[in-house]
Amino acid sequence: MYHYHKGNIKGSDIMNAGPGIHFVEGNITHQGPGITGGPYTLVATGTITLNGPQYEAYYEGLAMMAGAFSPPTCNKPAAIDLGGQNQIAGLLFAPNGVLEVNGGAVNGGMIAWGIDTGGNLDLVVNPDLFPKADPRVFLLD
Repeated sequence: MYHYHKGNIKGSDIMNAGPGIHFVEGNITHQGPGITGGPYTLVATGTITLNGPQYEAYYEGLAMMAGAFSPPTCNKPAAIDLGGQNQIAGLLFAPNGVLEVNGGAVNGGMIAWGIDTGGNLDLVVNPDLFPKADPRVFLLD
């Protein structure tokens, strides 16, 4: 199931729309009890700021991807900022920014320009979630 959201949204919008891939042209924020249920794959052109999300990835192991740019020397706001007791099963991907995870557990992996962890974070790298095929490069005109 694919969901498209234009503009900034709250985590409750994701839960109301239901499981699937959620593409957001903007930011995703949620300050109340964590996003639960799912499975979800969250892709945002901006930032993802959540408090204690608890779900597993919907699409090919990707739990979250944020396109926001935030170099490690200037990491506020982080591209992905997760606070509280996170329980994520999947990959967290912030190729252009900082990934900040404070507390809880990530069962999957974290890929980012910079990674900042705090609290009592339990990271279990799950190699089954990473692509098995050889990398490919596509040139677009």
